[in-house]
Amino acid sequence: MIDQLKIKIRSLTEDSSKSDVQAYTVTADDSSVSFIMIEPKILAITEVQLNEEALGSGQSSDYNSATNRITITADVVETDIITVYFTYYKDNSDAEIIGYIRSALCWISVLDYRDFEISDDETLIYPTPENKEGDLIAIIASILIKPNYSRYSLPNRTVVYPRTMDKDEKIRQLVYEYSKTDGYFSLLEIGEVD
Repeated sequence: MIDQLKIKIRSLTEDSSKSDVQAYTVTADDSSVSFIMIEPKILAITEVQLNEEALGSGQSSDYNSATNRITITADVVETDIITVYFTYYKDNSDAEIIGYIRSALCWISVLDYRDFEISDDETLIYPTPENKEGDLIAIIASILIKPNYSRYSLPNRTVVYPRTMDKDEKIRQLVYEYSKTDGYFSLLEIGEVD
């Protein structure tokens, strides 16, 4: 459920994954090759090369997301070039998205709709939200992430919020309408993408 919510939230906030490459030249001072990646919100390291060749037997790389540092285990000499191919999110890491999901669940609880909890391993929500409840959670999280947006685009729909409402009022109205209308949001203008 959390993975599905992350996808919906990233779609609503237009935070799709991007690909990039970073090169590092080994210096005489390097006793081991370890360096910080340029992007702070890396999704995955897709390939590591040493002098334009994939790492071979006895060579490895280890990426630490907490420090944003990659360490290469290989016999290297000065001027060798390490090339790292990776994907990343420009706006929010998965951990940040989960934080926004927690905030959305808190809003839903405080506004007396329903109490939800995230599992310790951050993969499930209890009780399991229905699909429309998941949409409500995703929309609230997207408002928390980008409160000044008034228009979100999905592949086949657009969602337009009234410009005159602040984020708190948007959230209050959404939860109120959802709880009174079984998942229908008259506050939002939802249309087909041209």
